[in-house]
Amino acid sequence: MGRACRTVYSSPSHTGLICAVESGVAVTALAKSTMPDSFRMLGPEEGFTELPSFDIGIIRTQREQSPAVDSFAAHVIRCFRDGLIPKLGAETTAPAAELVRP
Repeated sequence: MGRACRTVYSSPSHTGLICAVESGVAVTALAKSTMPDSFRMLGPEEGFTELPSFDIGIIRTQREQSPAVDSFAAHVIRCFRDGLIPKLGAETTAPAAELVRP
């Protein structure tokens, strides 16, 4: 059946959701790749049901084409597909230019 729950906070901001959880007032659903290392996944053992999978989309205008936007979109898609999204708060030694190069 699952644990009873209610909405106590809603935000379009990822940082806002993280702050609510860190303050102890809420739990939230996050993509695994964006979950801080200090968080843990909750599941049936804690009374929560399994969450369904979801899709992430990139919506772009067809009126204006840009090689830079095309390259960025391809990079984001590749990172999600290949699991290359760095964990939130993870340290990286790669220079910034390396992180965005397609």
